[in-house]
Amino acid sequence: MKKLAYIASLFIWAGSSHAELITWEISAGITELNPDMVGYANIGDVITLRYTFDNTIPDAEPGVIERGKYNNAVTSADIFLNSDHAQLDSVGYITILNDFSAGEDVYLTSSIDTAVINETLPSYGGFGFTGYTFTYKDNDATMFSDTNLTNEPILSGFDSLRLTLHFRNPPSGTVGLGSAILADDLISITQITAVPVPAAFWLFFSGAICILGIAKHKKHT
Repeated sequence: MKKLAYIASLFIWAGSSHAELITWEISAGITELNPDMVGYANIGDVITLRYTFDNTIPDAEPGVIERGKYNNAVTSADIFLNSDHAQLDSVGYITILNDFSAGEDVYLTSSIDTAVINETLPSYGGFGFTGYTFTYKDNDATMFSDTNLTNEPILSGFDSLRLTLHFRNPPSGTVGLGSAILADDLISITQITAVPVPAAFWLFFSGAICILGIAKHKKHT
């Protein structure tokens, strides 16, 4: 009985000690450019946002909607545009889900003051990439039935989608915000990676084997 209790406790620990990481990839065609960005990108060019989030992040500040229901739920993000790429740090995101019975349902994830740790985006005019905002909207408020972060991408039910890349203007005395690339022409939304078997499971499995081995050894001695 003790042996079974040990194994059960290991199983419970393994199941509760890992984050559930989900990776989504969104590709959309550019539909609008800030005039400053003309020459760097063109209408119809494809932007791809790939980001991983932890859907177990709790709602630590439910009354502060600007901070996001899942503040810092995104653990990493990559932006691809033509041959350029930006990789963002794991801190500084917000993710908000609004489920309204009247009005509109909204899913928003955004990088706010997130450090860019690897960047070739953009390679034009001295602009500095500062982050992204990705938003789904459903005008009929039928997209969500609650405000829990979903594992599967929302493939239907939304009326509009926008992926925005934000830039700072080239330095000239003071650096100011001002340039953006907007992509509303959805190409695909996919979950590109299955949730891997967590390391905790292997710890559980090896622990269970060890317990069974010890029990078998005692039985023969």
